[in-house]
Amino acid sequence: MEIKVLWLDDEFDSEALKSTFIRMEKHFRLIKCYTKDEFLDKIESEEWDAIVLDVLDTNGRDSGFQTAVRRIFKGYKDEPWFVFSGQENVTKKESDIRAMLAEEDCQREYADILYIKSEHNDKLINDIKNAVSEKSAWQLKNKYSNVLSVFDDNIQGKEQLFDILLMLHGHKHLDHQTYYTQLRLILEWMFRNANKRGLLHDKCIDEKRKVNLTESSLFMAGKPTKHLGVYCDIAHFPKIIADNVKSLLEVTGGASHTAEPDKNNLVNLQTYWDQINTPYLLYSLTFMLCDILIWYKEYATKNSNYAKNISLWKEIPQNESQLTGRITNITQSGLAFLKPEGSNNPNENCSINPHLLYDMLGLDTKNLLTIEYEIQQFKNNKTGVNEDKRVATRIIHKFE
Repeated sequence: MEIKVLWLDDEFDSEALKSTFIRMEKHFRLIKCYTKDEFLDKIESEEWDAIVLDVLDTNGRDSGFQTAVRRIFKGYKDEPWFVFSGQENVTKKESDIRAMLAEEDCQREYADILYIKSEHNDKLINDIKNAVSEKSAWQLKNKYSNVLSVFDDNIQGKEQLFDILLMLHGHKHLDHQTYYTQLRLILEWMFRNANKRGLLHDKCIDEKRKVNLTESSLFMAGKPTKHLGVYCDIAHFPKIIADNVKSLLEVTGGASHTAEPDKNNLVNLQTYWDQINTPYLLYSLTFMLCDILIWYKEYATKNSNYAKNISLWKEIPQNESQLTGRITNITQSGLAFLKPEGSNNPNENCSINPHLLYDMLGLDTKNLLTIEYEIQQFKNNKTGVNEDKRVATRIIHKFE
């Protein structure tokens, strides 16, 4: 895994130091900061593993070194940082800078007081590698590089997941109860990314750019959305991924104030925590999420044709003679009964004659169907009264 070094120096383009920086770039990815303002911005916004500071600019003035050191002391004192200078006023003589670096606050077991440009290149390279590789965070980044690489430049999502992994391995103390919502935010990032690639329908993200997680998971699983009137003609999610996403949403929904599922079906996490307040459920969900993300990266890379992906977006027929539901049973004579999706009335159904079933081989009670029907009258043998019944005339679509 490539080591990223946040480097403050105004001489990156210097001909005299060209070979020095070429050598450094063979070993590290340099995040170059020409000014202190760039440094102060990138120390917060970029992902880095170590810091290297120049001391004086080409005119012998402070290059931003003092400001950079104060910022390191304020928030990053435990991260590897090094001083690399070519100015003889600093490197060859006793100076205020050298005296400051020799003070107890600046002592670093992994680093010399300062390194001289061109003279100490190899030593600096080796010391940076050793200091970074000994950090537990770096070791974990390598251990989980396949899942962390999914995020690319989405640092927030990566940091949220990495915080949990640090906690799991005993390197960070966090309130595990607050991190269930973070898992939902990572899934939200994944669905936004899927939408950019055409894998997820635009309707799954509302006008305020809020992701409907429940509807998104249904769409990606090739199932009809409950309220958006759309579905995907193929299932992007294989069954195990679809089941894991559904399970993750159901459990984490109990920690979310904006969960979409029926609140009656949400897991009551507070009650669970009152009984057993451990982080192990969070850890198991995190590993489940890792598999989901790794699968997603590979799938999204292989299915990157936006036009082809959106061609699979379909509208669920919306008229009075069509409905979507599941077969509840099939009689010995082959007559099947379909219960409309979302209906709580046990007597509300639509019959499907055997000849329609023969046309759709493989139908069973697990299938979700969209059918077209007509109203026919049948005499109730018990009451002798004619009753209206729905009878399927065509099976429009079978959801796998």
